[in-house]
Amino acid sequence: MDSIVASQLPITANVNDLGHLEVGGRDLVDLQREYGSPLYVFDEATLRENCRIWKRAFEDHVPRVQMFYAAKALAYSGILDVIRQEGWGVDVVSEGEIRAARHVGFSSKDVVFHGNNKTPDELRLALEFGTKVVVVDNEYELSVLSDLATQAGKTVPVMIRVNPDVDPHTHEHISTGQLDSKFGLPISTGLAEKVCRQASEAPGIKPVGIHFHLGSQIETVEPYLAAIDLAMKFGAEMTQKYDFRLDFFSPGGGFGVRQNGTEVPTPEYFASRISERFQESARQLGVALPTLLLELGRSVVAQAAVAVYMVGSLKHIDGVRSFAAVDGGMSDNIRPALYGAEYPIAVANRMDEPATQSYRIVGKYCESGDVLVNEAKLPTLEHGDLLVMPMVGAYAPAMASNYNMAYKPAVIMVSEGEVRMIRRRESFEDLIRLES
Repeated sequence: MDSIVASQLPITANVNDLGHLEVGGRDLVDLQREYGSPLYVFDEATLRENCRIWKRAFEDHVPRVQMFYAAKALAYSGILDVIRQEGWGVDVVSEGEIRAARHVGFSSKDVVFHGNNKTPDELRLALEFGTKVVVVDNEYELSVLSDLATQAGKTVPVMIRVNPDVDPHTHEHISTGQLDSKFGLPISTGLAEKVCRQASEAPGIKPVGIHFHLGSQIETVEPYLAAIDLAMKFGAEMTQKYDFRLDFFSPGGGFGVRQNGTEVPTPEYFASRISERFQESARQLGVALPTLLLELGRSVVAQAAVAVYMVGSLKHIDGVRSFAAVDGGMSDNIRPALYGAEYPIAVANRMDEPATQSYRIVGKYCESGDVLVNEAKLPTLEHGDLLVMPMVGAYAPAMASNYNMAYKPAVIMVSEGEVRMIRRRESFEDLIRLES
């Protein structure tokens, strides 16, 4: 097995005597035969292990910490329920995600509500559910939340999302900590302090902490360290000036995962460095150490899933390249087209054969940008071969669409040879059900 592919597969992956890839004790060839393709296969053991590794890493370094799963990465009930069982909370950004959290049994104290344009109806639902905290992103939202809380006779704990103007040096579409961002309240312009003051004076509002989030797929710890210094200093100043508590502090999440051979720090390294700086900052500022809240998505679920595709048309253009088209593409995984996400790929039914030819792996949809892998070295492909793509648990199925009236793929969970359906494959009836 190619070492890059092997390093990104679920922890239960192995090649059987037939040369087929297995995950969770099941042959992917058999699973594709039974459930069709494209097919997303989640490995429960990997999902649970990632939850435990990250939770243990921070709990080993900080006296009070709570882990939250960023539901935007994938909010299917079968995934959320496993994460809830592992003792995590959930970070939600919409009415649908709030309801999904309630549906699988998360308690209100385990739900944090985010978003840069929460609607009045969403805020009303959050009040009804009693989420642990609402992370306030702007003045309008604070005003609406104050009015709703007053009408309901409630007091809502809020954290203020600040923008520290720290560039995490990732793709611009997944960066959120720089000044020119739709997310957060800039510290440097004075807007963050203005909203902190308003929050301290607003009826029905109880300011309890500071939050920032720098972006996604961050592969170095330095941006976090710089932002922690800025945000902790700012939070301490707010407690001195206003009726503002620093009970909670969150550096968000966004920790990078290995991508197509890249190396990233381990959970232990991220946790130790961030925890050290967080605690040192509190000591230097003379403030009581807040509870640390972490919000992880991709780093929990990405490695837990693989996508399985069947090869259809093969096209060789002399002097240009060879194309291999599969039965999925940008409809089930738009990330390569959206922001250049890179994935390794292998032939699931011929894992023991040498890679001898280069292919561009493309989808079946009517867009030239429908490319899953720009260049892959594989065994000479044949019609009907099965390709397996690791590291797809985050965002790929969550962002799936019905472009070209495509049916969203089935998603299954495997564990010690057992299979359970997380989401069945869509049908035409599903697509037209809401049409008049």
